[in-house]
Amino acid sequence: MTMGEPALRDNYEPVITVVDTLSEHIQELGRNLRDRDIKMAEIAGLLPHRALWRVWRRSLMCKTAFLDNEVVAIWGVMGTFLGRMGKPWLVCAPEAEDFPMKLVFRYRSELRNMLKYFLILEDWVLESDKKTIRLMEILGFKFEEPKPMNGINYMRVTLSRED
Repeated sequence: MTMGEPALRDNYEPVITVVDTLSEHIQELGRNLRDRDIKMAEIAGLLPHRALWRVWRRSLMCKTAFLDNEVVAIWGVMGTFLGRMGKPWLVCAPEAEDFPMKLVFRYRSELRNMLKYFLILEDWVLESDKKTIRLMEILGFKFEEPKPMNGINYMRVTLSRED
């Protein structure tokens, strides 16, 4: 049975569990990332599992989401204690897109928790990544005009306590 099969059953409601991230979760998800997460690691000049390992190690807080006992997403926030700005991140397995709204609502509550520690959450999104842009819109982020960095257009997105 694959992750996509349960979605075909009538009235299937997946169970999402969120726990503190362990190194085993990083290893598992690092072998099963969405194409767009792999692309972001490549743009940074890193192997995908190495990029995931780095953001996990640099994060103040990190959570793993399981969908029926399989790691489907890991998120966290980088920054400094008593800092003004946090840098949230989210990396997913392809199976996370089978039930996107369930994860979006959970991640939104995690962002609200991050805003207890930071005044502003900031990220940079590829202008061409329409799915991530849509996710950020749903989550309430505000967008700035695209800016080129190393020949690639990015948009700065922010979410503040006042939003």
